[in-house]
Amino acid sequence: MVHEKIMDLTVACQSFPDLPTHEIRRENLLGAIETIFAGNNEIVIIEGAEGMGKTTLLTQFVRKYPQHALSLFIRDTSRWTSAPELLLRDLSNQLQWVLAHRELSAAEDVNEITLNLNLYELRRRARRRGETYYFVIDGLDEVSEQVRDAILALLPFGNPPHFRFLLASAPDQLAMLLPHKSRVKPFQLISFNLDETKKYLHDLTSTQDTITEIYHTCNGTPGYLATVRRVLESGTDEHTLLQRLPETLPELFRLEWERARVTKEQPLDLLLALMAYSPRSHALAELARILGIEKAAIETLCQGIGFIKVDEQNEIPRFISTAFRTFAREQLRHLKEEVYDRLITDLQRAPESDVALVDLPRLFEEALEYEWNEKQR
Repeated sequence: MVHEKIMDLTVACQSFPDLPTHEIRRENLLGAIETIFAGNNEIVIIEGAEGMGKTTLLTQFVRKYPQHALSLFIRDTSRWTSAPELLLRDLSNQLQWVLAHRELSAAEDVNEITLNLNLYELRRRARRRGETYYFVIDGLDEVSEQVRDAILALLPFGNPPHFRFLLASAPDQLAMLLPHKSRVKPFQLISFNLDETKKYLHDLTSTQDTITEIYHTCNGTPGYLATVRRVLESGTDEHTLLQRLPETLPELFRLEWERARVTKEQPLDLLLALMAYSPRSHALAELARILGIEKAAIETLCQGIGFIKVDEQNEIPRFISTAFRTFAREQLRHLKEEVYDRLITDLQRAPESDVALVDLPRLFEEALEYEWNEKQR
């Protein structure tokens, strides 16, 4: 049975991420953010390193205010969630839903003038009704400075108390870029506590000593706990997991890596290297073309790998986190040059295409830089 989604701003947001299957609601953190806003602060910056759960927390905030929280979830691995013109349309679509309870049609043009007119109307509406609207932006630290500045320029800062802004970033990256007169409050995201860790893993292990050891090894970091969960779900028993719990956190990724049997044999290692080093995401059919193998073979390779998730709608496989993508790059560094060669060869088939005009200069530059660095070794 297909269940239709109730229309709200989480549905109108085209960049809203897929929700995790297992999630810990962090009501205490949401309450703390609300208290900060109640203290007449216009902007709250959620700060935390990769894997701390910034994105999940922001989705929880938006879901708590599904009629009053407009959001953008930016990812550098997809043009659809990082191109300023598409993010402008995403924000405009949400504004259209709030103001008129309809979404933009494909034929409707949007630009900064229409955006500002709609923001003006939203401000009038908020003042008239005594409402507060939130602008929730994730991923500003994942894109270039040019894209980041373009996105910040879209936001209607300076309209308290009716507009509030919840932004996520790595520590100390945003505060200096925001309007000087705005009241900005950083909010350091904390790890899971032991009780939250128990709730997160309770269906996979009932041994309190096991959970406690996992908690301390991961330091409560949600991203690493998610990796532990996937390892347990894959069939690894608690005893084996405990024996192999590493002294350093990056080794948690290695458990999944070894389980996927990643070796120096093609084509799996080359597929993962292509996903790790390519400047943009590729659909299964594109990956098959670049690698010169059947699409069905790509699908088979992706099956059963816990750190790869395939978007069913557009058939794009991605690493489950930026951190795992970084880990994959380190493991497959020896294939970097071959990846660049294959990408360049593929783009040169249509050198006048929009993608080629953007990516070819970047790939040539990175390939030359890689070659130079290798010679210096």
